[in-house]
Amino acid sequence: MAGIDDFIFVLWANLYESVTVQIFVISASVIVIGLLLMVWIYGIRLTHLDPLPLSAVEAEHPHIPSVRVLVAIFICSLCLLAAAAMSLMGLAPFDEPYQFLYLAAILVLAGTAGILSELRFRNGRQFPFAFTVGTSLAFIFLSFALSISQKAFLPAATLLLLLIASLVLARRVFFPTWSNRVQLTMLLVFIFWVTIYASQVWEAFQR
Repeated sequence: MAGIDDFIFVLWANLYESVTVQIFVISASVIVIGLLLMVWIYGIRLTHLDPLPLSAVEAEHPHIPSVRVLVAIFICSLCLLAAAAMSLMGLAPFDEPYQFLYLAAILVLAGTAGILSELRFRNGRQFPFAFTVGTSLAFIFLSFALSISQKAFLPAATLLLLLIASLVLARRVFFPTWSNRVQLTMLLVFIFWVTIYASQVWEAFQR
């Protein structure tokens, strides 16, 4: 859990001095508040259905977001954020001092996009499923690669538990289908993370 502690320490230590950290905290807070408001309006109260007559609802079957899926997306985002904050056994893909903030920003935006897709689109859960699986598999692959380079038997147990929990939750809650779109998105997400960490992993192998 050292990576998470470092993330919180860097965030708190620079909160009053760094404009970058302040912008990140304000932006993340606004996004979270906005998402909670949208979940309440579109996912719980379903106010967008009020103007529609009952006959239209029965005939058109408008998309009703699943609160279960929304909660699962939030939990998966937290698990992936915690795994990313661990920096894959000490290696971060971005430069100091705010490499954790860059990782957090990517995952906050991805989680936001996943929640918005579930709120607005009937098949919106395809995106969070593909992103969660692609990210988890990439982190597992990278963590084992780093373990080999550092002559360790296994990656950090906490990291693996977080990633496996994300995979299981994504598969059980918002698995859509193994369509070409889902497979392509998973592959692109996997390549994205491996590309970001490529230079750090290569340096670790050369040590």
